[in-house]
Amino acid sequence: MATSGQAPPPSRPRPTSISPRRRTTHVFVSTPEEYDDTHSFGGRGESNSQRSRLSWLGSWSSVLGKQESHQTVLGEEVFVDPIGEGSDEEQEEAIGSVRSGRSTPSYIGGSDHVPVEEDGELVNEQTALLPKSPVTYHTPSSTAIQTTLNSINLLMGMGILSFPFALSLTGWIVGITLVLLFALIASTTAKLLAKCMDVTPIDLPTTTSNLPPRPKSMSYGDVGQAAFGRRAKNFIAIVYLAELYAASTALLILAADSIHALFPHWKLLHIKLGVVALLILTTWPRSVRGLSYASLVGVVAILNLLTIVVVDGVTKADPPGSLLQPAETRLWPKSFDRVALAVGIMFVGYDGHAVFPNIYRDMKSPVRFARCINVTYLVVSAFYIAIAACGYLMFGNDVLPEITLNLASIPSYNPVLNKLTLWLIAINPVTKYALAVRPVHMAIENTLHLSPPFHLLARTVLSILILLTSLLFPQFHRLMGLLGSAFSGTVAIVFPLLCYWKLFGGSLGVLGRAVLGMGVGVGVLVIVVGVWGVVGARV
Repeated sequence: MATSGQAPPPSRPRPTSISPRRRTTHVFVSTPEEYDDTHSFGGRGESNSQRSRLSWLGSWSSVLGKQESHQTVLGEEVFVDPIGEGSDEEQEEAIGSVRSGRSTPSYIGGSDHVPVEEDGELVNEQTALLPKSPVTYHTPSSTAIQTTLNSINLLMGMGILSFPFALSLTGWIVGITLVLLFALIASTTAKLLAKCMDVTPIDLPTTTSNLPPRPKSMSYGDVGQAAFGRRAKNFIAIVYLAELYAASTALLILAADSIHALFPHWKLLHIKLGVVALLILTTWPRSVRGLSYASLVGVVAILNLLTIVVVDGVTKADPPGSLLQPAETRLWPKSFDRVALAVGIMFVGYDGHAVFPNIYRDMKSPVRFARCINVTYLVVSAFYIAIAACGYLMFGNDVLPEITLNLASIPSYNPVLNKLTLWLIAINPVTKYALAVRPVHMAIENTLHLSPPFHLLARTVLSILILLTSLLFPQFHRLMGLLGSAFSGTVAIVFPLLCYWKLFGGSLGVLGRAVLGMGVGVGVLVIVVGVWGVVGARV
């Protein structure tokens, strides 16, 4: 019971469906803070029994160099809201709930729940299991401009280095068509994903007993679970672990290739050994908070890249490497297998769908999300076309899979500017590797129930395996093609469309279902053709 002088505890509210404007959320920023092992991925603060039930969806996207957040998901309480957009009053009636457990956020410090009042104290079924630590609630705070800038930063990762090479594979007509087509497809599925989120908001238990309940935003995996059940979320988790392993390998290759361009007399194998030794050290600390801020190097590197390419191109009067006198190019592709390889390389730059839920939930006005997505993909496509066109005009059919390698091969370019660009590209993977590989080694540690003394060993062995993978598959553009086809095709096309079909199919007409079916077919085609190009293209 409440004593004199103390405010009575808040009474338990009935579960309600909350408007997106009132939902708490992760505050998505360019460089996320990440808790140490105690707070993330079922870390040391969780019991072994809890860790054995671990399933997660890291909000990591497939494009290298992106800034993302991640979640540990041990279960959640789902309240299904069939109402889409609308006023708070229109969304006050709950439709039902699906019971499955609780969830721990990535870097908020707590989660939300509907408490129960017993003897004047707010408790719940998790009270005895969870520490009563303070909880910081983050409310939606991003304006439309901030949302657009975050989305642009999310999409423009290190995959942009291969866009000139991809354009050389496809020729002008097919290449520009693919860029615009992929932008249309990805922007559409991003908006459909947001609609799926509004159908199924989630209310989660909290770790404290003195705060009123607040709703928790959904992750990408929650959409899959709402549509297809727990197995769908587990499937997405497996896809992401494989994707992050491939992305980590690509980061190692990119760093080694950039350093080799700076010091061509050094053996590439020796460079990779030195780089992986440095990367292993970045995985040992329990917290990667400092590295997440250091990943701002990636933002600077991308913004610097187009500037350097244009400056180099206009300061050289003769080919190769000149915009004033362009090299020979093609209107049409030389063969179909070259187009197939370019499919994955190009599409990887449009997949931010695993992180879009975080961005959407942080919007003050979620109804403007569709417009923000339209602007984002318009700006990003213009940037991709600009860098691809400049690189292709400068080096023609001799453009390399990483445009920075071409820049390093022209001695008449400004050496200071080019070396600065190469160093930024080389350092960037070092700042991001630990962030990218962290969910993978946490999965290993929790699945095998490793004690803390074995964590460093597991992380070291994992990095050695990534090194061996980079030696077996040393080509950066093929890894980017695999990421863009097998993984991005699944995450950014097929899965969002299937979820939308499952949740909204009953309200769609024959034409609507036919369009969705065609979209799924296009996604499968991207996956099949892209993977075939990675394996079979003779480039």
